[in-house]
Amino acid sequence: MNKFLMICVWACLVSGTVKAETVSFHFGGGEASVTTETSGELYNFSPELLEAVKNCSVYQENFTKNNPKNVEVPFVGKVDLDVNVDIKGWAGDNCLFAMDYKLLGVQNIVYDCALSRQQVDEVYNAMTDKSGEILEETYTSYYEYGEVGKPLNKAPQQTTIKGTRFDILAAKIMNQYCVSKHNEPTKEEQEEASKKQSALSEDFKKALLVCAPAKDSKNMMMINMEAEIIGMENDKCHVKYEDFDLYIPMLKMADITSWVDIMELCEDATISKYTPNYYTDGAMFALYDCMQGNSVSGSSSMRTNNVERGFNAKHEENKCILTFVNKVKAGDEVLDYSKICEVNVASIAVVLQPYETLIQNNKGINEDGHYSSHRSDEQTRKADKEIFELLEKSGVCTLIGNAEN
Repeated sequence: MNKFLMICVWACLVSGTVKAETVSFHFGGGEASVTTETSGELYNFSPELLEAVKNCSVYQENFTKNNPKNVEVPFVGKVDLDVNVDIKGWAGDNCLFAMDYKLLGVQNIVYDCALSRQQVDEVYNAMTDKSGEILEETYTSYYEYGEVGKPLNKAPQQTTIKGTRFDILAAKIMNQYCVSKHNEPTKEEQEEASKKQSALSEDFKKALLVCAPAKDSKNMMMINMEAEIIGMENDKCHVKYEDFDLYIPMLKMADITSWVDIMELCEDATISKYTPNYYTDGAMFALYDCMQGNSVSGSSSMRTNNVERGFNAKHEENKCILTFVNKVKAGDEVLDYSKICEVNVASIAVVLQPYETLIQNNKGINEDGHYSSHRSDEQTRKADKEIFELLEKSGVCTLIGNAEN
């Protein structure tokens, strides 16, 4: 696991150790800093766990049964966190215990810890403190990074935590009095995580069974997905997912339990109807660059599920040629809704006239005076879409694929 991702996972584990509301981290110049602010919400400590901590008596407990938790992992999304506590008893003047953290399907980390009798008393007192008072403390610890199975590197880390007495003490213990061991998740754990990650919500699955209006959403692998049950139409259930209208026979509804199932229905030509939604980001500055005589104005592409969308532009023979790629896979067939728009350089100024101020405020200029690195935001993307719609209405765009609108 690389250094950057290891810091991210560490921040997620801090978020799991304490009831974090916000976690931020900074990495630069070889040093890392983490700031954690908790909600102040108190944990549910079982009587058995409290008694075992107080006396450092041998005891094991799945801590997350009484304190269910999931955390946001960068590039993955929300992941279930499973924490097992294993108190092993006294060894001389040290209380030995282990905490097994499992970010389901992502990373397993076991912390072997040893606390003095005074520290055990501090932990017990913090666990029984119900005041919810928010405190703040900054301390230095070390995080480990490197490849699994090889000796890990250590680097200093400045940590600031705002939270309850237990929040602060738990985070400090994990980082200052424990030795960690990192293990990759098993194949079974990865499969279980994948299944949970792609599952539809229970309420949405129940609504599907009777085709009752409902909505569900999910952020998975940096992709935002939304689905909505519209209702019955001609003995079929109308479900809208992204740019697809699905008309699903009721006999199939019980089989739909995950987002993967919905994606697969999008490839069934007997069930799905696709309405092309073109990727237009960059169209405004592509025309602007063409007007400057640039031979290649821009290129971008993206793929979600079974849809490929993209945009590219070039200057050619006093024209700006914009290509809006839009292809959808339906079974073994690929339907191509791509369009090409050809705009004479003389007409570009007219098209861009309403956006002059927006262009001037967002264009980039390099040291040679050429325009580059244009800034993109909600306003420029709105303009991109408006320009594409204008070009379509003006008749300069033609369908170059095999699909029919």
